[in-house]
Amino acid sequence: MVEQVHVSVVGPGNLSIGWASTEKAPLEFQELDQQQQPLGEIKSISPESDRYELLCGERFALDSPCALRTRYRSPLLLQARVSLEPGKSFRFRLHPGPTDWRVQRVPPAPGAAVLRVAMVGDLGQTNFSAATCQSIRAHANELDMGVILGDLAYADSNASRWDSFQRLFDLQGCADIPWLVLPGNHEIEPDDLSGEAFVPYRKRWRTPEAKPEEVTNDTKVISWHRYDLRCRYNFGSSWYAFSAGPAHFVALNPYTEASPDAAQIQWLREELMKVRRTTTPFLVVLTHAPWVHSSRVHQPQTEMATFHLRSSAEPLLSTMDLMFSGHVHAYERSKPVDGVQHFVLGHGGNNEKLYNRWQQSAVSAFRSGDHYGWGLLTLEGSEGHWRALRSVDGAVVDSISLAARRMPDLAADLAAGDSAAAAAASVLVCLKILPRRPSTAVFSPESGRLSSSSPETVVKSLGRTSKCRSTQPTRAHQRCAPLKKASLRPRGCVQRSETGS
Repeated sequence: MVEQVHVSVVGPGNLSIGWASTEKAPLEFQELDQQQQPLGEIKSISPESDRYELLCGERFALDSPCALRTRYRSPLLLQARVSLEPGKSFRFRLHPGPTDWRVQRVPPAPGAAVLRVAMVGDLGQTNFSAATCQSIRAHANELDMGVILGDLAYADSNASRWDSFQRLFDLQGCADIPWLVLPGNHEIEPDDLSGEAFVPYRKRWRTPEAKPEEVTNDTKVISWHRYDLRCRYNFGSSWYAFSAGPAHFVALNPYTEASPDAAQIQWLREELMKVRRTTTPFLVVLTHAPWVHSSRVHQPQTEMATFHLRSSAEPLLSTMDLMFSGHVHAYERSKPVDGVQHFVLGHGGNNEKLYNRWQQSAVSAFRSGDHYGWGLLTLEGSEGHWRALRSVDGAVVDSISLAARRMPDLAADLAAGDSAAAAAASVLVCLKILPRRPSTAVFSPESGRLSSSSPETVVKSLGRTSKCRSTQPTRAHQRCAPLKKASLRPRGCVQRSETGS
């Protein structure tokens, strides 16, 4: 028996097709022409296979008993990688059977003119989840890929619910397109057998990888309420980057180490130097827990994991264009904050119901907690369009036109040997952090770290000088004012003369 089919994006021109089965058998695939007719021979791929066991116990159940108290053993899980030219369509079928042919399309190459992405968070496995997948299926022909912003199955201490989630995902239409996925708090699932976290997520899904995963066996949850945990899940599907069309995606994980010295932040610093804004004008950041929103719950300063990641990563991401998150069970779009548009899509269908209570906010542009839905992001060159859709009827509840910010292309400068321009541009970082007490934070391009200082500090690095001062210390908002290279200044930075204050 073949079930639980899903397709993961694992790199440019590469998809991984996953499924569960009673036996290991090959996948067959065949390329299609522009008229969706079979082209060339049918090829066969022998899949990789895996199983896992999971036991919910003391590591997981701090406040309530486990829903499944016995050892869970997964079905045979299979993964087969298909490599084709970006943008090409193909059909595949699975054995034993064989199953009916299914059609997929590889996302476009980096630099392609157009990219169309389904964005959904906190999907779960309710009737509302099914409606979201059905709505996505109705738009499958106009979608290149999708992104699940964490909180997939809501297994919640019953590991068998991963099987029912993957069946719903397959049968209700979400499996009709390839996906990027990232971990949310409901994927942590500490295992009493191995001591590891994220086991079902790691075993069932594939993503692009900077390096093979590094996972320790000493996961400890201190407080679920404060999202305070000790967990090391580095590389693999924990965080990664991927480029398609005019977008460079960076996926971050708040539920692992995120200090300034952590591997995730070191990787982020290096990854951002590779972004080619001339090829991929949009820098899009994906993370489960939002940094900017107006809901009364899940504020970033109240959750330890989100607070640590934001404090370390946000100063490095001043040039990003868009940020997409889930976690809050509602939909919200911000006004641009320091040039960045924030979207919250935690209303995919979760089993914890919607949340429709809000704080006063000067930066919220649209918010609603009265419906389940998803969003369609269309990027064309340096312009784009966003539509937020209601799952039950496909109605557009919010829409906006987008434009990429004009940013220096550090990767192009380095490739051309212009290290001076790249170094100068790297200094131009507008800082927005949340320190414990009023202070000024200074960013060092050499170390990539923030350090507190007196309100007036002059930083000399890479042959140029930047003057940073706290303009609104009680609101923890700092601005870094470059004194030279105005042509490389990102939007949102305030330029002052050398004699100015």
